[in-house]
Amino acid sequence: MSKRPVRSHTISKSCKIQPNTQVTLERVIGFTLNSNCAVAFSDKTGLIAHAAGCVTVLHSFENERQQFIQSQSRKAITAVDFSSDGKYLATGEVS
Repeated sequence: MSKRPVRSHTISKSCKIQPNTQVTLERVIGFTLNSNCAVAFSDKTGLIAHAAGCVTVLHSFENERQQFIQSQSRKAITAVDFSSDGKYLATGEVS
């Protein structure tokens, strides 16, 4: 006697599943670098900034913490740099 495969229940097409929008980024391990333009250091603040996909990661070695800035366009960030006074961070992407 041949056994027929048992199908699991499927979700009907009319059922809409909403993605969880409460996901938060806790830590980045690794980076996305296509050139040396995608990493920057500010001697005024002691922060290192680097690109990780569409996120700019700010590392503080003083308190060993990370902060994140996510690009609204969702394109990969290809360049980061601090202003000379360390107050501003500029990011760029290839369109």
